[in-house]
Amino acid sequence: MDAPRFDGFARTVAPRLTRRAGLNLLAGASLPLLSLAEETDEKKKKKKKLTLCINRQTVKKPKKSTKKLLKQGATRGACSCGNGGPCTVFVTSERLTGSEIGGLAGADASCTAFANAAGLVGAYKAWLSTSVQSPATRFDNIDRAGPWILPRTASDGANPPPTVATGFTDLTTCDGEVCLQHAIDRDQNGATPTAVAVVWTGTFKDGTFAGLDCTGWTTNVGQGRSGVSTASSPAWTDNSVAPSCDSAFRLYCFQQAVP
Repeated sequence: MDAPRFDGFARTVAPRLTRRAGLNLLAGASLPLLSLAEETDEKKKKKKKLTLCINRQTVKKPKKSTKKLLKQGATRGACSCGNGGPCTVFVTSERLTGSEIGGLAGADASCTAFANAAGLVGAYKAWLSTSVQSPATRFDNIDRAGPWILPRTASDGANPPPTVATGFTDLTTCDGEVCLQHAIDRDQNGATPTAVAVVWTGTFKDGTFAGLDCTGWTTNVGQGRSGVSTASSPAWTDNSVAPSCDSAFRLYCFQQAVP
């Protein structure tokens, strides 16, 4: 190849060689940085903590230790009703007649409204039955619900509030004359009624329909079954009394478990 042709070829190839060499140099220089970044990401993964619910307490634990804790009964996520945390139950501070209840939907809405006004989180349903539905069929995720506890008061101090029942089975199972671990004797604000609080229930101790429900809790005509909030015996839900539906009584409200 003569000199002029060689010079032309060199001028054409040289820029390409320079760019290629430059890219190779950059790639070589970036390898240590990439390795450092990979090491940093790996360390972050090892140090990453997951939120767990352990013994009703929300905690953060290193990811590498969560598998063992989950096998020991911990659950993923923050504690809540239905996810390892307690559920709240109370008797309403206000009284309603049969017609004022407004059916099961009206009772549930009242329970949630009372709870939210008192700063209690979650959705609530009333312990009420009709000829169509009872707590066993209309309460949410009963296999995950509980323990049900009363609202906290200053008298509890550092101790947790009293437990009413550990779960739905415990709630609807009686050992002789003892059905509840503690009477549902606090309202949504944590106050204890000063007198015996009669409660509309329409429900037997096993959670089934008791036969009288003020026509689905929509009227002041007829009768409805009741209980008393000071009792832990079967009388908590069925005191063998069927008052007139124009009487004004309280409701039991149970926090519902999340899926």
